[in-house]
Amino acid sequence: MIAPIIKTITVPCTPEKAFNIFVEDIGSWWPLTTHAISPGNDEIAETVTVEGIVGGDIYETSNTGTRHNWGKVTVFEPGKTFAMTWHLSNPPSLGTLVTITFSDNKSNGTDVMLRHDNWDALGKDASEKREQYDGGWVGVLNRYTNACQD
Repeated sequence: MIAPIIKTITVPCTPEKAFNIFVEDIGSWWPLTTHAISPGNDEIAETVTVEGIVGGDIYETSNTGTRHNWGKVTVFEPGKTFAMTWHLSNPPSLGTLVTITFSDNKSNGTDVMLRHDNWDALGKDASEKREQYDGGWVGVLNRYTNACQD
């Protein structure tokens, strides 16, 4: 079993606001020029959408109107937990799992923990993909932290 990626940050806002920025405002801060499917298809990624219900889709929309599915919402508890399957550029059967929890930090805002696991679903490419994501999540979470500052 391949170990999960776990990243923890603290953002200066309430858990409810931290959740809303991560989920509802994801299209405003996600690094679409570097972390999207569209550029690999000679398109420009314009936004990311999370359908805010369990079973809802997470997808990117390109400048051509093409929709690229990223995964499905598996947990949707505003202000507490958001989880999704994650299968960018892969069929859903090769999906990993991303879970983000939001915990009130009485003195500094909200502790946000991202856990990315189920790497074994990727078969022989699992270890390499895990390493890529381990570094990739750092940049994504930095942008998210900056969005929480505004």
